[in-house]
Amino acid sequence: MCYSKLRGKKGVDDTNIRLEIDNYLSHLTKINGLSENTIIAYREDLDKLSSYLVNNNIDIYSLTADDASLFLLSLMDQGLSPKSINRSLATYRGFYKLAYRDKKVSYNPFSNISNSHITRKLPNVLTKDEVNRVVNNYSDKDDFDDIRNTAILKLFYSTGARRAEIRSINMRDIDFKNSQILITGKGNKERFIFITIDAEKALREYIKLRDEIAPDDEDALFITSKGKRVSLDQLNKLFNKLKVELNLQKNITPHTMRHTFATHLMEDGMDIRTLQELLGHSSISTTGIYTHLSLKDLKNTYKKTHPHA
Repeated sequence: MCYSKLRGKKGVDDTNIRLEIDNYLSHLTKINGLSENTIIAYREDLDKLSSYLVNNNIDIYSLTADDASLFLLSLMDQGLSPKSINRSLATYRGFYKLAYRDKKVSYNPFSNISNSHITRKLPNVLTKDEVNRVVNNYSDKDDFDDIRNTAILKLFYSTGARRAEIRSINMRDIDFKNSQILITGKGNKERFIFITIDAEKALREYIKLRDEIAPDDEDALFITSKGKRVSLDQLNKLFNKLKVELNLQKNITPHTMRHTFATHLMEDGMDIRTLQELLGHSSISTTGIYTHLSLKDLKNTYKKTHPHA
């Protein structure tokens, strides 16, 4: 069953991407006087990035830091050595450094990726016990923010949705009858995310209070006590606060919840194509990073249980 559909915009056209790449290479040739072989190597690197962007319906100047990390993982899946990827990484940093200078992007998505950190490792994943501590941290409190935050946290784990997707949910998007919410993800693609019984209960409790505060013209699901849609920064601060309050040794972010959602489903037997739909990944190679963790768990279980291991 397919739960995603494209709204309005068709796929990203590679014409503009290739034009930007050509302009960048022309700049390098003119300013730095690079050799033909060096320019060819740069083009090969950037062609790989172009293919990834088109396949995942991402505009060249909309690439996020998470996208950049997943792109590098996809290069490893293609068999490129860490040495080759490290060399390519310099190309990508240089491309977006110039784009940042020219104010085409607000930050360089490759700037914080260290050569030594190019591995197949997934970001932090919470255990099921840790998840229970996180989502129930405020469940026994009756303050508006605490009730809202409980609903937010349970919805993150229930759906695996991205931070921006959770923030953008409107009241009209919720379908309690079918326990689902219609969201708009990357590339302007719509898909349904599904609500667990636990998350639905928390949402209904929160919405009762939300409806007393929200102005008539505000359709946002998650709002502040002043009736405005919560910001991305406020969601980040919620997770920073949780890390301190729960004394968690792991780093925890909205994306940690997404990775945890996906990992737990894979561990419990979900097939990768269904998970791809739930996460809203355009390419199954992106979802494929979760198979690495599953294989690791299998190996660890084998070593613990086999008499001769």
